[in-house]
Amino acid sequence: MFELSQPESTEGPLHFPLDGGRDLASTPVIEVTEDGRTLDSLLRICYPVRPPALDQMWHVEQVLEAATKYQMDWALHSTREALSRIAEEEPISVYAVACRYGLHVETSQAAQFSLSLPVTTVIDSLIHEGVAGEPFRVLMKYRSECQAAALSATETWLWTINMPKQFWTTHSCCTRTTVRDRTGRVYHVQPWWIRYITMVAKALRDTPSEDVVDVREALGLYMSDGRGTCGRCLSVAVDHITAFATKLSEEIAEGIAKIPFPSL
Repeated sequence: MFELSQPESTEGPLHFPLDGGRDLASTPVIEVTEDGRTLDSLLRICYPVRPPALDQMWHVEQVLEAATKYQMDWALHSTREALSRIAEEEPISVYAVACRYGLHVETSQAAQFSLSLPVTTVIDSLIHEGVAGEPFRVLMKYRSECQAAALSATETWLWTINMPKQFWTTHSCCTRTTVRDRTGRVYHVQPWWIRYITMVAKALRDTPSEDVVDVREALGLYMSDGRGTCGRCLSVAVDHITAFATKLSEEIAEGIAKIPFPSL
């Protein structure tokens, strides 16, 4: 901060009267563009007083801009922490700001959180935030790669083999159908399960996130398929379907986690 250029004083050295006062007319003044709230937050970060509440995106960006301008490392650290906290709720706003200031960690975090938003919401928000060019292309490419990784869990089912036996694959009391996954491997499952996997795949194409897995939807499909009348299947349905939904969610999350976000 002290390396920034200072205005030349035309009044000579400061004059301090004997009564302890100060000749303010001769005090050099540097005009700043930041408003009072921004400067208050900036200085609170630097001094041992109650820290500012950096919980509003527009305010965080103002303090970040000032901290960058005045080369205040600790204030930069605090505002970057604030961006990380806000990213889950406002991923595209954080992505836009992080891109503008070259903050790769925060950009990557925001990109990951944005996967839980529908694609139309992401595009609309990017346009609203003024994100275009390379940052826009990189985020959409990352999203596409994450989508492919997530869909893999619904297209190849070898990961289910090591799970405890599931009633929709082993119980002979209810009708099962023969299906193949993308690798050609054959499975014998109850029809509702195929409909559920298809439903999850459709949701992932719009929102590539493990959040789309909902055990209630799986249970609803099972019950609507008329299987609820079979006492043998019904006795284990909740436990088996819950375990499957948890594992499916984990498989989707692990696939997405393998996709790195590129540097801008």
